[in-house]
Amino acid sequence: MRLRAPVASVAASRSAKRFVSAIQDKLAAWHLKAARLRAQIEGGRDVELARAEAAQLATLIVAARIEFEASLEDAGDVVVRHSLVRDVTRSLKLLRDDLDRMALPYPRSIPNQTL
Repeated sequence: MRLRAPVASVAASRSAKRFVSAIQDKLAAWHLKAARLRAQIEGGRDVELARAEAAQLATLIVAARIEFEASLEDAGDVVVRHSLVRDVTRSLKLLRDDLDRMALPYPRSIPNQTL
């Protein structure tokens, strides 16, 4: 019995999933850390320490995004444009923007916009 080749969209989804699976677990942990830092800053507890940690985490996010995008260089165009890849890229960008705002000295005075 011969197996059929997977439909192109299924193959693209599987390939995209391989690219994003490694970073998705990290993203979940980073979002949790960002939420804790936000609560710490808004609660007024060790604000300077939380801002410094937010700045460090933002740097880590930038490095992860560069590494993720570099891993996609050899992927096909269909994979690069896949919704899973776009969602991870968008999530990294939004998380970094959020952390950058938290790292500022007066985050409450800055409107919620991309810096």
